[in-house]
Amino acid sequence: MIWGGLLIFWNLRRAAGRETTGVDDHFEILDRDGFLEVRVSGPYSLLQFKNQMLTGVLAMKERRKRHLLLDVRGLVGTPSTLDRHDLGRSGVENKVDFKVAALVTPEQAKDNFASTVARNRGVNVQTFTDRDQALAWLLGKSDAPP
Repeated sequence: MIWGGLLIFWNLRRAAGRETTGVDDHFEILDRDGFLEVRVSGPYSLLQFKNQMLTGVLAMKERRKRHLLLDVRGLVGTPSTLDRHDLGRSGVENKVDFKVAALVTPEQAKDNFASTVARNRGVNVQTFTDRDQALAWLLGKSDAPP
């Protein structure tokens, strides 16, 4: 866990003051009007993805944002069922207390297990395959989930 903490600290230092520069080749934080956008791409790894998400959560809290667009359409590989359960639980562990719209590919949206686990634990998250629908829900222009 020490290495994970150091990685997060390093990522935050590298991202400090940069609005559109990613913290690594497969992670980008974009400060948008009314929300923060986090883009994740590249090969899937549970540890790397959890560190990226924690970095995104810390950026949300640091910038006092209440809405997160999480774009994972660029991820390559499929998390196992156990990984998806773990990812859903991590929203609670990371104290996610803001609204999250997850933007996924149709293949990634097959069962939405991670978001279901997170919602069952109190995280306000919905999964979308369409960016416009995700933003409408995220910014309060639509209450209906996809």
